[in-house]
Amino acid sequence: TAALFRIEKKSEYARDLGDGAQELVQDGKSIYQGLELGASARVARNWNVGGRIMLLDSEYKKSADHVGNRVAGAPKLIAAAQVVYDVPQLPGLKLRADAKYTGATMLDASNNIKVDDYTLFNIGATYDTRIYGYNTTFRAGINNLTNKRYWLFQSENYVKAGDPRTYSLSASIAF
Repeated sequence: TAALFRIEKKSEYARDLGDGAQELVQDGKSIYQGLELGASARVARNWNVGGRIMLLDSEYKKSADHVGNRVAGAPKLIAAAQVVYDVPQLPGLKLRADAKYTGATMLDASNNIKVDDYTLFNIGATYDTRIYGYNTTFRAGINNLTNKRYWLFQSENYVKAGDPRTYSLSASIAF
């Protein structure tokens, strides 16, 4: 897949009024333009690989403040890759591993504070079977395998701590 895009929307950011006071302002435009590429392929009998990359250029335009600055929360690069193995000895069992890189992003419209880039690794398994005639799926996974500490951009001037290593188990039945 491939997508070349340009998005224009109203800019919203906090304007400093001095003495720690701020006001929310709608002024000018936020421009996002970039390229997103994705692909997946079966590279061997039981192996599938996939990946995607997004290159993003963003800037504030036509405003009283911050013209030419990167839009808060818009990294220049996001990349992800995944490997899936279908276990031939146990039909229905798939093992997966994936990684996602998110580039550094600006926390504020003035581009004074930068949130560092980070990479997350995840692993998991899915098992599809039939139980008493019903399609059943069991899932297990570990997200943030390396327990990476990172900040996750939420909105201008607001980040939250990224999720720590997380274990999950689930099952679903289609009836």
